[in-house]
Amino acid sequence: MARALHRRATVAAAHASDLGHMDVAEASEMLSLDDWHYIDCRTEEEFRDGHVAGSINIPVVFFTEQGMVANAKFADALKAAVPDRETKLIMGCKVGQRSIMAGHLALNEQYDEVYNLTGGFDQWKAQGLPYEA
Repeated sequence: MARALHRRATVAAAHASDLGHMDVAEASEMLSLDDWHYIDCRTEEEFRDGHVAGSINIPVVFFTEQGMVANAKFADALKAAVPDRETKLIMGCKVGQRSIMAGHLALNEQYDEVYNLTGGFDQWKAQGLPYEA
């Protein structure tokens, strides 16, 4: 079954340089495979409140008194956490917006396959998928 899901996910990314999109059920299945990683690009505070098991927290933005500020070290942190650019990445945030930004940054760093989690962690929880707090 995982192979069929992988083929569907691959179709969602038309070219290696395009950000793909993946729903939470598909993401859950893919994360059971060795060559997939979930990058949670929410803030550390959001991550502490609950996250997908085994995910790596790398905030793509920080919320400050001045508003939302991009994490200038996101790409460096991603390369340190996941040095193999052939690793397949699922980017997730709260609802799926910040993860689009993070996904494009990962593609700029030459990661082969990058997907945005449609609906983000809110959708993950709403579907009753397991998570850690």
